[in-house]
Amino acid sequence: MSTLIQHAPDDDTVFQFLDRKQQEGKHHYLYMTAAANKFLRTYYGTVMVYWEKL
Repeated sequence: MSTLIQHAPDDDTVFQFLDRKQQEGKHHYLYMTAAANKFLRTYYGTVMVYWEKL
């Protein structure tokens, strides 16, 4: 997640989610874990769409 924070563009959905949770005042570990979960679900969905095209 630290790499995402450093290199993600501002329009990235996971980065926006992370930033929103941080602004809500959530604990560091809570919003980092939630953002990692969202990243993994997004990545899995992208891989499955690609896999179906093969």
